[in-house]
Amino acid sequence: MIGLPDIDSELIARAKKKDEEAIADIIHQIDKRCYSIVFQCLNGNKRHVEEIEDIVQDAYIKAFTSLDKLKDDNNFAPWMYTILERTLIDYTRSSLAKN
Repeated sequence: MIGLPDIDSELIARAKKKDEEAIADIIHQIDKRCYSIVFQCLNGNKRHVEEIEDIVQDAYIKAFTSLDKLKDDNNFAPWMYTILERTLIDYTRSSLAKN
């Protein structure tokens, strides 16, 4: 998958139990890639650094507050990618509406 790296299903299971260390480990494993994906979608414009941070943080909040909805722990990467993508779309729509 072009998106995010696979995450160990045991780590996901721990994160579902609100294990903060597991959540931090997951974020550590996907963080650079999440930022890179959003950066590329915003055409690599460094002026968007704050927006990129906001989008990625919002995606993390959405993902980790709804992690119990993930049915198959082995599908975390595509699930998280979808959340990141939808968060980016929502941000883009919101930005366009403001202008």
